[in-house]
Amino acid sequence: DPLGSLTQDPRLEKARAGMQEILSTACAWAAQRTDNHLSQLKSDANRQFIAEVRDWLAANSRDPSLNLAKIAGAHGLTPAYLSRLFRENMEEGIFDHLNRIRIEQAKQFLRTTDSNLQDIGTECGFTDIKTFIRTFKKFVGTTPGKFRESAK
Repeated sequence: DPLGSLTQDPRLEKARAGMQEILSTACAWAAQRTDNHLSQLKSDANRQFIAEVRDWLAANSRDPSLNLAKIAGAHGLTPAYLSRLFRENMEEGIFDHLNRIRIEQAKQFLRTTDSNLQDIGTECGFTDIKTFIRTFKKFVGTTPGKFRESAK
């Protein structure tokens, strides 16, 4: 019995200890590689999922009734988990991202139409003109009216 003699023979103690160390190191290396691979797969899946959420936000950005519960429900997640996952992957909150989309739409309307600010704000998903102007100024650094003047 070769295995029995390996475990019983005191002369092979050093070889046995060396083999254990090699196997232990190999197992630790394999476990680390597996963890890294699983982590990478999870990151890739999260990035793909967030890309889908971003596309959904772009397609639905004009809906003034959007809230975290509605967005999360459309993607089968809890609001808290979606919010955390989005921030971890985008380095900005979901509503900052949504407002950024809305403001880009508003800038396009301001450049290309003569519509009044109330209509543009409503068309872009803002519930009232004060929120539209305040959000526009936060993201662009100027009011929509001044932006329109400088764009012409």
